[in-house]
Amino acid sequence: MANDSTRQHLLGTWKLITAVREEISSGTKTEFLGPNPVGYINYGADGRVLVLTVASGRRKPAGPKATPRRSKRCFAA
Repeated sequence: MANDSTRQHLLGTWKLITAVREEISSGTKTEFLGPNPVGYINYGADGRVLVLTVASGRRKPAGPKATPRRSKRCFAA
């Protein structure tokens, strides 16, 4: 990044507040992760980026380890 000051301001972990998709042709906007998404993005000083996003209302597995079927459903959510 050319501006080191800007780079320093972006480093760290940021919380997702909303996730909106806009269809250019119609202007239709959709909250594709629901009304209250959960998500974080981390920009590391070493150049690494980590992103975690989860749709709102996603349920946790019932036990400490999900069944194969539940794992598949959690992954798709």
